[in-house]
Amino acid sequence: IPRTDSDPGAAAASAQLPALTKKEKRHREFLERLDRINRDFAERKDRIYHDKLGTYQKEIREIQDGTHPEFRDRLTALEAERNATVARAELFRQYQHDCAHRIFQAEKEAAEAEFN
Repeated sequence: IPRTDSDPGAAAASAQLPALTKKEKRHREFLERLDRINRDFAERKDRIYHDKLGTYQKEIREIQDGTHPEFRDRLTALEAERNATVARAELFRQYQHDCAHRIFQAEKEAAEAEFN
C-alpha cells in the first residue's frame, strides 16, 4: 500500500529507508522485546538488591541496639545455658572442696590418733 503523506520531508525520508521484510520486522520486534525484558530484569534486580540491603542493615542496627527479637531470644537462651553450666561447675567445685576437706579431716584425725 503506497503511503500518502502530506509532509514532503517524511515522504523523502521514507523513500530513503529500504522497506523491511516481514522477517526483518519480526526480528526487530523480538530485539526490542528482548531489550525491554533485559531493562525490566536489571531494574527488578537492583530493586531487590536494595530492598535486601535495607533489610540487612535494619537487622544489623537492631542487633547492635539489642532490639532484634530473634537475636534477643537466642541470646537469652545462651545466657540461660551459660548460667546453668556455671552453676553446675560451681556445685562440682564445692563438691570437690567438701571431699578434699573430709579427706583432710579424716587423715588429720588418724594422725592425731596415731601420735596420741
